[in-house]
Amino acid sequence: MKILFINACVRKESRTLLLANELLSGLRGEIIEVFLPSLNLKPLDEKMIYDRMIDSDYQVYARQFQEADTIVIAAPLWDLSFPSILKVYIENICINGITFKYGENGPIGLCKAKRLLYVSTSGGVNYPDFGFNYIKALSNMMFGIKDVIRFSAEGLDVWENNVEQILEKTIEEIEEYIDTENVYDKAGSYAIQGIFAKYIDKFVGEYHNVVGLPIERLKKEAENETIFRFFR
Repeated sequence: MKILFINACVRKESRTLLLANELLSGLRGEIIEVFLPSLNLKPLDEKMIYDRMIDSDYQVYARQFQEADTIVIAAPLWDLSFPSILKVYIENICINGITFKYGENGPIGLCKAKRLLYVSTSGGVNYPDFGFNYIKALSNMMFGIKDVIRFSAEGLDVWENNVEQILEKTIEEIEEYIDTENVYDKAGSYAIQGIFAKYIDKFVGEYHNVVGLPIERLKKEAENETIFRFFR
């Protein structure tokens, strides 16, 4: 599984990046990072609007976005939105025929990803996050990504707040999400590991028969048998 990590954090000690790394550490798959501050992306002008439709060099990031299985965006809340470099990136990947196409009733998403995870932090509290709302609308309406989730830590610059406690609470939310998502990779009826372990007092029978088919053990047992050819 390909995980595309879009990093819009410009500060070296970014608290948004800290949370994003916690999320990425729990996801399974190959992580491909796009560090936006290091890219030479520019807002589209008249020539670029045309060139990106025919020039493959302009389409690299759009194809990368379209091919990802999961997308993670790390973007702090700036001025009720996100850093401008993220908007420039979005302009460069919104290419008709790659990330979306037009149908009779409007845009049709062409992106492979089933989920987009948005990580953010803010110094204040109760700010409207127009940036996330924009990303969610764009994902749903143009890219065809229906599952859009935000993890956010707020009030980090309010002097009386316990910053570490706020961050830890958000990390716990991330861990709970990861544990919940991980149950879907089990072949058996229960996920004894992770968040649902607290609901299981005991199990009767061989562990792997309860949790799922033990493929590696089956391969070992079948090494000298005729059925082993199915695992080669």
